[in-house]
Amino acid sequence: MTHFYGLLLDQDVPESRGEELCARMAKAFDPETYAIHEPSAIGRLCVGFAMPKNLTGRVAMPDMLRQTDGMAVFGDVKLYNGDTISNGRRSPPEIGHKRESDISILHRFVRNGSDLSKLNGDFAFGAYDKNTQLLTLVRDQLGNRVLYYARRPEGLVFSTRIHCFFQIGVDRTDVDPAALASCLALAFPGAGKTYYPSIMELEPAHRLEIRPDGNRSKRRYWSLQPNADLKFKRDEDWIEHI
Repeated sequence: MTHFYGLLLDQDVPESRGEELCARMAKAFDPETYAIHEPSAIGRLCVGFAMPKNLTGRVAMPDMLRQTDGMAVFGDVKLYNGDTISNGRRSPPEIGHKRESDISILHRFVRNGSDLSKLNGDFAFGAYDKNTQLLTLVRDQLGNRVLYYARRPEGLVFSTRIHCFFQIGVDRTDVDPAALASCLALAFPGAGKTYYPSIMELEPAHRLEIRPDGNRSKRRYWSLQPNADLKFKRDEDWIEHI
């Protein structure tokens, strides 16, 4: 599994601080197992990536960052309906046509302001608008990818691996008793919670928006409709819906 981590700096924090903290977060990954890539600074956003090496020590190089037209989209993304949302077709590209990467499709999808509920896949990603300095974090509908976040003195920190937070000052011995009790009773610490009181987990099918002033808002972008009256004429339409 590929990972990403980073932070959105507060207005009064020097941008160099972002790269410093990203470098510390990268230490959560074993260099024998992961290839750590230099963090990318995009305005007040800094984001880094850790990608697993295969058995020969080579690095799988998925496309995890795309930035054009003032919009940067990054994350671990696998789309099952990429061809559909890209060009309206349900079939793969014709022979001789190179398939567009999932992150490129997602970048255009987000930049156009499309409905996130139309996405079908496994993903955790962020979208950063350099003009408005708005960062949006998104997790897939079923929670097949994880995404954590925490408020720190420098800004809003996020990562797909919880160990990254321990590298920047979060105390791993500071455990939330209520979350632990919930785990013992229900097998999970509670919606949006982790075992650590300062670290939150973005729930499946939710988006989190972080504004330049540090204010944030979270809302659900998709919900199951068990009583929906579905009427499709073609098998392809049923497959696409499922």
